[in-house]
Amino acid sequence: MPVEKDARLKVKGVREPSSGLFEVISDKGLARLGDSYLNFLYSMALSEAEGKPTGARLKDRTLVEVAKATGIRSMLPNRTPKGRVADSIEALIVYTLLRGMLKFEDMMEVFRRKLYDPVSSLEEIVREAVNRLT
Repeated sequence: MPVEKDARLKVKGVREPSSGLFEVISDKGLARLGDSYLNFLYSMALSEAEGKPTGARLKDRTLVEVAKATGIRSMLPNRTPKGRVADSIEALIVYTLLRGMLKFEDMMEVFRRKLYDPVSSLEEIVREAVNRLT
């Protein structure tokens, strides 16, 4: 997935690329935006596959499973609630989109390949996001 230099979206308040991974996954504003973005991304992939508009939501437990599998969970305090763990995945993914590190179409392609396995799709996206960020 090549990164285009001018692919960054201009959103005021988005951290600079020098922000560490922990700062990104802890950002509540990014998490709110990431929640909408991930649900939109997943809904678009399902709509495309089913040939009709479909609204879908990724469950927090799906995102928590991804956080555990990718090592993101271990970066958070032990007593972090499941909702905040899910938020960390949402924040990370939307951050890489906004910074031009990953593109919408690249993420869609991952969902197309693994449409009915959202955990596997998200694991691949998150691993690539972490590689791009670190």
